[in-house]
Amino acid sequence: MLGFAAVRALQQWCVIVLVPKRLPGWTVAMAVVWLVLVDGELRSPVLAFVVVVAAAATATRLGTAIGWTLRPLGALRFVPFFVRASLLGGIDVIIRAVAPSRPLAPDFLTYRLRLDPQSVAATFFVYLVSLLPGTLSAEVGPDGMVVHVVDGARSNREDLQRLERRVAEVFGAELDEPKEARA
Repeated sequence: MLGFAAVRALQQWCVIVLVPKRLPGWTVAMAVVWLVLVDGELRSPVLAFVVVVAAAATATRLGTAIGWTLRPLGALRFVPFFVRASLLGGIDVIIRAVAPSRPLAPDFLTYRLRLDPQSVAATFFVYLVSLLPGTLSAEVGPDGMVVHVVDGARSNREDLQRLERRVAEVFGAELDEPKEARA
């Protein structure tokens, strides 16, 4: 009887974890992560296969279990976007800090989220805003968020919309129509 229960549990696990259509995307993403971690050297393909499949199956299962999904290809496309935005923002902040010709012009703006405010994607977005140079999530409320920026004259709202769109792609989230207000 125990043998039958174990086989049945394995069948259910395979149906729940291995059938979802997101598994191939997770497999590709985990394979890329594996190759980065081993510096591209594939000394043990069997170990690589086991680890990549287990990580992909776990990621697929976790996303389903906690009620949100992460799009692996969206996440892979997000990384270069975030690195580029971080570098450009950091360079801009450094130049403003040392060059009198480009002074700091701090300001606050109110940004209304287009993501569902209760979603994991919205939480991730709010944290990312604070990670990017030159911006800080100063306050988050039901009507949106207040963002501190180092240059109020710049097109910060467009940058935030671009970031929010990228975060939506990572989580496969829908965006509402933009509703902005200037603070």
